[in-house]
Amino acid sequence: MIGTARGLDLLLRYGPAAALALAAGGGIWAAYDWAYDRGFAAKAAEVQAEKEELERKLMAVSDELSETVRQLELERAARERLVEEVEDAARADPGADRQCLPGDSVQRLRRRWGAPD
Repeated sequence: MIGTARGLDLLLRYGPAAALALAAGGGIWAAYDWAYDRGFAAKAAEVQAEKEELERKLMAVSDELSETVRQLELERAARERLVEEVEDAARADPGADRQCLPGDSVQRLRRRWGAPD
């Protein structure tokens, strides 16, 4: 009985302080957990916004690259047509078998290969 009275005395003396400390610790833990979750959610939203911005930029660069490829294909096709025209004209030239090139043959060569620097 003496041990029970002493335990009851300790409980009455330190019990409220222990309960208050436990409640405060739980409150602090809850506040920390709430703040952590809130911060995590904010960072996740920030990362998602950055990802969307990078995807938008990537699509813009991809569109730009596609346009550049299209332009190069058009230029290549135009160059091929020019080459075919010059080669057809060279084949049709009546003086193609001469030792010396006539002036129009030289002009065709310049059109085909560009003027010398």
